[in-house]
Amino acid sequence: MSGVGAGGSGSNLVAINRDAWDGDYLAAGLTSVTADLRNFGTSDLYIRLLVIDVDNNRIASTGAVFLPAGGDWTAGAFSLAAGDLLAGLGAVDDLLQSVTELRIWGTGDPNAVFRPGDNRQNAVSGVLGVDRLTPDVFGNGAGVVPAPATAWLALLGLLGAGGARRWRRH
Repeated sequence: MSGVGAGGSGSNLVAINRDAWDGDYLAAGLTSVTADLRNFGTSDLYIRLLVIDVDNNRIASTGAVFLPAGGDWTAGAFSLAAGDLLAGLGAVDDLLQSVTELRIWGTGDPNAVFRPGDNRQNAVSGVLGVDRLTPDVFGNGAGVVPAPATAWLALLGLLGAGGARRWRRH
């Protein structure tokens, strides 16, 4: 996604998703959203999460993921805890129960998301790569059911191989 800055159409660095991310985040146990992010542009970027409900109320992540110009892929996490969100109108919990839209927004100012018609204020020039945008359900790490601990399986395999070697010697 890209933003050309300077105000007007295309001046905001924003990606909008209306269908895949709508629903009741509280009932689903959604605690955060993670993504791999990369700044392909020549200006530093601050990336935030914006959530909008059926009444067009908005909440924004207070913490931003900083991406230096031309940097590498960075793991970003956006908490959906009430203390980590800035609400424009209404209560955070009410909004999280009726989400209709999720946005990835490039802005250093979390209040900018409450001025959607002010393109000059929100203008950002940059090119952002987003990959693996993933819900984190009940804080278990990127919304997946934890697999058996790979490290423990590897350790058991090494111990078993060592035991088999000793058994052959005797």
